Amino acid sequence: MEIHYTPQPDIANFIDESVKSGNFTSASIVMDEALNLLRGTETKRLHAEIQKGIDDYENGRYSTWNPDEILNRIKKLNGQID
Repeated sequence: MEIHYTPQPDIANFIDESVKSGNFTSASIVMDEALNLLRGTETKRLHAEIQKGIDDYENGRYSTWNPDEILNRIKKLNGQID
């Protein structure tokens, strides 16, 4: 897969400096590493949100709802029913 990306000037400078420093062999490797870090951060955030939901449920911090009741509330707010 070929992807074309034009970074902002400060990001481009950072990528160039990262390669020039010898820490990375190419700009593609810098981008791969950055995206892997982002993916890891997003995965951790998602796991934390899931755990929060589990904890809330286990500690009784939840409510039940009826889809018809919610729909009627929305319609009432929108002036569609009295």
